[in-house]
Amino acid sequence: DAFKMINQMASVFRGIPYWSAGGLSLMQDRPTPSSYLFNTSNVVQGLFKYASTAQNKRTTVAVVKYFDNDLRDWAYEEVKDNEVKDANGKSNYEKRGAIKNEIVAFGCTSRTQANRLARYIIYTNSFETEVVTFSAGPEAGAVLRPGMVIDIADPLKAGFRRGGRVVSATTNTIVVDDSSETDLPANSVSASCVRTLHVMGLDGRLITKTITDITGTTVTISGTFDPAVEPNSVWIIETTLGTSAENIQTTQWRVYGIEEDEENNTFNVAAISYNSSKFNYIEHGKPLEFRDFSNLNELPKTPGQLFPLSTFSVA
Repeated sequence: DAFKMINQMASVFRGIPYWSAGGLSLMQDRPTPSSYLFNTSNVVQGLFKYASTAQNKRTTVAVVKYFDNDLRDWAYEEVKDNEVKDANGKSNYEKRGAIKNEIVAFGCTSRTQANRLARYIIYTNSFETEVVTFSAGPEAGAVLRPGMVIDIADPLKAGFRRGGRVVSATTNTIVVDDSSETDLPANSVSASCVRTLHVMGLDGRLITKTITDITGTTVTISGTFDPAVEPNSVWIIETTLGTSAENIQTTQWRVYGIEEDEENNTFNVAAISYNSSKFNYIEHGKPLEFRDFSNLNELPKTPGQLFPLSTFSVA
């Protein structure tokens, strides 16, 4: 009963209680900066596993029961998933029909508050549908906590490698582990394209800096690293504001489960897709923003320099 009451109280601020290190902790779904980087170099076997919820299980109608202070009685707020439409102009509600989720909102005393909660439920079921799981070593697993936001650079999704380990570093440069198997955005990218380096600092904090030059395996940043960057640190490069073919960002996820595997000295991590623009979308009705994390959907260039078949001889 006590834990049930704690869950109800936590639901008021979109919080989730969890047991950790011998005590009860709380996480809150709120705007959160990224805390850690993952790529194929710091997960077991370089493998990320993805899973999605079934479409016929995703809520299209949220019904929130709340106590209206003005009426001094229970009231209901209903929100349908009609805002986001596909290429044919159909919403999820129109395509899948009424899949209801009915809840009683603890501590909710106004219709606007109930409406925001209903929109939160609709968003969660429509967009937070993908889960990633992977295993990491103690360097990452020991510092991760539920609620943290992480960045992942997965070549399987991006189409090429954009992250790895630092070989050596100075106050304003790093030498990356591999250039032959890695796509390092050259200095010849369009003037509007912003190249950004993310790297884990010596104290475990995430450092983000703008790149000014890339020569071979050496990446130079604007300013200096603070705190310092050590060899074997994890790095990721993003490109934004350029052409669609140039832009590659990380995918972002919120950690919701961490389990230690004492036999293998690793940590099994589970995280759900995260979009920082969802809060303005839910609270203020602003459009959602989506990250461009893949070039696999880019059309290939038109073939050129074609030769007549008669110019080739068959041995």
